[in-house]
Amino acid sequence: MSAVAAEAVCEVASPTAALSIPHVAQTPELNTDPHSATWSHAASAWIEKDCTHQINYPKLKTEVRGFWTGSDLYLLFICPYHDLNLWLPADNGKDRLKLWDRDVIEFFLGDDWTDIKHYREFEIAPTGDWVDLAIDLNKESYDANWNSGWQRQARIDEKNHVWYA
Repeated sequence: MSAVAAEAVCEVASPTAALSIPHVAQTPELNTDPHSATWSHAASAWIEKDCTHQINYPKLKTEVRGFWTGSDLYLLFICPYHDLNLWLPADNGKDRLKLWDRDVIEFFLGDDWTDIKHYREFEIAPTGDWVDLAIDLNKESYDANWNSGWQRQARIDEKNHVWYA
């Protein structure tokens, strides 16, 4: 049995966390500099608790910033760290399966609240390694061949112990 399947499912507590993000008319330059003009109008929130809102993870506290344009969703994750667990050497020219076994940021996008077991999963590591998956938990499967075409960047600021994606 996989480690994921062996873990208890987190029961989501209400109210759920929400982040309303603004629309930006112009398509900005994609970058990981939180002080750049790209991120100046982004909304932000902190991720630091599990889905029950009971367990706090101060060492994993991550800031997420976001906005959208007419065609794209932009997210920036600002992730302080003590130690990094990475796949090396980096290979970010293609999907890297099992990326979730190391340090990553992952986010999930769905479009049907009546079928939340069908969604898209996106992961990026501090090295820029990535994977995007089409998940269908109704069939207990994922499509590793699905390719969203998403653009992504990541970098590690070793001096300040922060990574960005």
